[in-house]
Amino acid sequence: MKTPQIKPGDKVLRTFKQQYDAITFTTQFGAVIAGVQSGKTTAGAYWSYLKSKEFPTQNGLICAPTYKILQHSTLDKFFTEFPHYRKFYKEQKGVIELPKGGKIFIRSGDQPLGMEGMTIHWGWGDEIGMASRLLWIVIKGRLSLQEANF
Repeated sequence: MKTPQIKPGDKVLRTFKQQYDAITFTTQFGAVIAGVQSGKTTAGAYWSYLKSKEFPTQNGLICAPTYKILQHSTLDKFFTEFPHYRKFYKEQKGVIELPKGGKIFIRSGDQPLGMEGMTIHWGWGDEIGMASRLLWIVIKGRLSLQEANF
């Protein structure tokens, strides 16, 4: 059986079928439930990149349950895979300002109410199973009007 591939730009990610399915899901909500070091964060980084290309003038969200996970795992993986996005990152504002006008909000779940008021067209929650119920309620509200993917 041929290994499924995701080709964002000039990169190629060779995936297991389950990773490919997770990155290319078409329902409103998708989840990757797998073991330690199984590629969940990598899949999320690629999915987020593809969404930022699909919606270059719209807003997205990358979040994690804690600031520490966000900085040391989630963003680290995203910028390792897509280093050219680092030049658009405004750390003080917590946003990646995309060249065509869209934004990727970068937030931790430490203060979920800090996400109130955002309108987002897609979102990736890394390690979201560790997050509070309040974070999920806030995120779901930010996504609902657009029937956005998460």
